[in-house]
Amino acid sequence: MMPVKITERHAMNDAVKNLDAPSFESFLVQCQILSPDLLSVVRREKGKERRSFEKILLNLHLINEEQLTELLSDFSGLPLADLSHTDLSHVHPLFTELSPLLSTELSSHPTWLPFKKEEETLHIAVADPLKERDRSHLTYQLSSFQCIFYVAPASQIERLRRLPEQEDPSLSDLFATLDSSSLTVPSLVSAELIPRILDRCLTEAVHQRASDIHLETESKFIRIRLRVDGQLLLYHSFHRDFWDSFCVHLKVCSQMNIAESRLPQSGRFSRKIEGEEIDFRVSTHPTKHGESIVIRVLDRVKALLSLHEIGFPLPTIACLKDTLQIPQGLFIVSGPTGSGKTTTLYSILTHLNTPARNIMTLEQPIEYELPFVRQTEIQENSFFTFANGVRSILRQDPDILFIGEVRDADTAQMALRASMTGHQVYTTLHAPRALGTIQRLTDLGLSSAALAGNLKGLLSQRLIRSLCPRCRQRRPLSFQESCLIQEDTDQFVYDPIGCSFCHQTGYKGRFPLVEFIPCTEAFNQLILDKAPLAVLEKEARTIGYVPLAEQGIQALLEGLTSLSELCSVVSLEKEIL
Repeated sequence: MMPVKITERHAMNDAVKNLDAPSFESFLVQCQILSPDLLSVVRREKGKERRSFEKILLNLHLINEEQLTELLSDFSGLPLADLSHTDLSHVHPLFTELSPLLSTELSSHPTWLPFKKEEETLHIAVADPLKERDRSHLTYQLSSFQCIFYVAPASQIERLRRLPEQEDPSLSDLFATLDSSSLTVPSLVSAELIPRILDRCLTEAVHQRASDIHLETESKFIRIRLRVDGQLLLYHSFHRDFWDSFCVHLKVCSQMNIAESRLPQSGRFSRKIEGEEIDFRVSTHPTKHGESIVIRVLDRVKALLSLHEIGFPLPTIACLKDTLQIPQGLFIVSGPTGSGKTTTLYSILTHLNTPARNIMTLEQPIEYELPFVRQTEIQENSFFTFANGVRSILRQDPDILFIGEVRDADTAQMALRASMTGHQVYTTLHAPRALGTIQRLTDLGLSSAALAGNLKGLLSQRLIRSLCPRCRQRRPLSFQESCLIQEDTDQFVYDPIGCSFCHQTGYKGRFPLVEFIPCTEAFNQLILDKAPLAVLEKEARTIGYVPLAEQGIQALLEGLTSLSELCSVVSLEKEIL
C-alpha cells in the first residue's frame, strides 16, 4: 500500500488563520475566494438545484475539488489526507471490521472512510468536515477507538468505498448474459444490458488511462480497442448481432441522429465514474462493414494540470515561466497529433489565468471547459474560421488569445497581427522540431522581419512511454546500439518485459520530451538576419535548448524508457530537421 500523504494546514497564512468567519460561506468571502455578488449567485443556484453549497461551487467552476478540499481543511482546522494512492484491498477489511459497531445509516453514509488503524487509534477521512454532527456520531459509535479526523476529496472517498461485491461484472460476463438471454426476449435484454456494457467499457477505459476507445466493425463481429500510452490494445470482441442496439444507445447518449449511418457525426456526453465527472467525445465514420466509432476520453482533471504535473523538467519550467511573463508576443507549441500540445497549452493558460486578465480561445473542438476563460468552438464547414474568429476576438478587449491551430496563411497573419498589437497569443503548429517552426511560418507567408521581435517562445514536444518499474530488465549496450546513440559500450539500458502491473506491455505511463527556445533579443536578431538553422541551434543552446534526441538518450541511460521506444518517437540522426 502506498502511504497516505497527510498535510497539516494549521500553520497557514496568518491573514487567513486569524479570520473569524461564522460560516464557510463567510470564510470564502473573507478569503476573497468569492465576492459578495458571486455568493448571491451561488445561493440562488443552491435554491434552484437543491444541492449542497460545495457542489454548486464545483458545478459553477468557481473552484476545483482540490481547492475546495484545502479550503475546507483551512476552515475546519482538520489536516488534509491524500488517498489517491491508497489501496482498496487495505481499506475494505478495515471497513468490514468496523461495520458491526455502526448503525446502518452511518455505515452507508458515503462521505467518510476509515483508512488506517494504529492500535487504539483510528484515522478517518471525511469529505464534508462542516457536518460536525456526523463526526460526533462516528466518535460515539466507535468509542473503543481514539478517532482522528482528516479532510479528503469526495471523489477519493467514493472510489475507496466501492466494496468488491458492488463492482460491476466483467464485460465478458455481460456479453455472455446478453448472448444467452437474447434468444428469448431480445429487446428487453438489450434495453437492460447494453447501457451496462457501455458503462463497463467507459469505466475500464478510465481505469487503464486510455485516451480513446475504438469500436471497429468487421463483417461478423465488433472489435473494441483501447489506446493506452499511445498504443492500441485489444480489449474485447463481440458478435455483430448486438451492434445496432449498442450503436443506437451510444448515439442517443451523444445526442446524434440515430437514423443517420451514411454520414460522419459527432457528439459528446458525460459520466460520473468513481466520483469523477468524465467527458466523452464521440465520432462516427461510415466504413464498408458499418459505422466505426471512436470515443475520446476527456478527464477534466487533466485539463487543469500544472506545468510540474505534466512532467516538464524543472529548468524548462523556470525558463518557461520567465517567458510567460513577457506581456506580448507569439508563443507556438509544435509536435505531431497526440503529442500533448493541447494539454501543455491548457496548463499554460491555467498558469496565466487570473481575475485581472481576459483570456479568450478559439478551438476545434473545445476539449475541456476552463473556468473564467471565454471559449469559442470553430465549426467545420462554416464561415466562422480561425482567422475570422481572431478578427472578432480582437474587438472583445482580450489580454490573451489561444488559437487551437495555425493551419493556413490567413490564420498565421491574424495571429501575428494580434501579437504585434499588445496581446499574448498562444497556438499550435505542425512542425517536426522547435527550430523547424520558423521555416514553417515563413512557408505560410510570414516574413523574417515580422517574426523577429514578435516571437516570444517556441516549444516542441513528444510523449514517450515509461518502462514499467516492476519488470524492466537491465542489459549492456551492444556495439551497434552504442554507435547509434554515440555512447560507450560499458553503458547499460533497460528492455520492456511485461507483467500484470503493466498489462503485459512492459510500459506504464508516458512522460514528455520537451525542446524549448525562449526567443531572446539575440535569437530574434538571427531570425531577422535569416541565419541558417545551424547558427540558430548554436544560439539556442546558449539559452537552454536541448534537442529531443539528446533528451531521449539521457532518459534511456537513466532507465526511464527503452531504445526501441525512443527510436519510434524521435530520430537519433544528427540532423536539425
